[in-house]
Amino acid sequence: MDRAGRRGEPAGAELRGGGRGFAEPPVGPFEGRGSTRPGQEPGAPERLSAALTAARLAAPPGLRTGTAGTTLDDWVAERLGRDGDPGVPWPQARPVATALADLLVRVHGLGAALRGLSADRVLVGPDGRPLLLDPRPYPAPRPGAAVLHRGPYADDRQALGGLLFLLATGRPPLLAEEFPEARAGTPPAPPAAARLRRWLALAARSGESARRLTPVVLGLTAGSSADRWPPQRALAALAALAEPPSPQSPGGAGT
Repeated sequence: MDRAGRRGEPAGAELRGGGRGFAEPPVGPFEGRGSTRPGQEPGAPERLSAALTAARLAAPPGLRTGTAGTTLDDWVAERLGRDGDPGVPWPQARPVATALADLLVRVHGLGAALRGLSADRVLVGPDGRPLLLDPRPYPAPRPGAAVLHRGPYADDRQALGGLLFLLATGRPPLLAEEFPEARAGTPPAPPAAARLRRWLALAARSGESARRLTPVVLGLTAGSSADRWPPQRALAALAALAEPPSPQSPGGAGT
């Protein structure tokens, strides 16, 4: 799915997110820097995977999609093109967006960080509750560590923003640059955050989900990893979205 970008680099090298296909990126999302993985104790991923399953945050190993639910990318695709919204209609998008943020809050609460949080590795059950499919967790940085603002926690925040972008626009973040109208009047290949902002603004013209989710998406995918919203803040913002949205055009991520 990679497309040629400037200087021959894949288009996705600068713009990665939770749409699909970004498991274990070779560089840190957005910044293009390597993300340092903390040292692992032997067996730690397996213990964390078992803890996620016991907490009902991950699907049991070997679970097949179908009666158990559908992957998030397919769930989104089945709901596009309704009511003139380019993304998932808001009444369906809001509970899933909130549940995704809550899922990441709880994952981090167990002392785990994720690799490859993407729409094809999240199962949406018949009740709308998301579960991780085949998670590959590893121990998260200890509370208060400097790496909370980069590396695994920052990558998870950015990936959550990518999942919400998919709900808002119907497109995974990697594809946002493929639409010329999303970068009209700008130099070729503007920074990733600018491309996200412009595509969200286009989707928000006719899409309620994009209008409501834009501040949260931009907060989670801020250009500086230190500025990315923690999932707790995203969850609180999504809970507040029960209120009517502002009639103004979406702006920045806010404070």
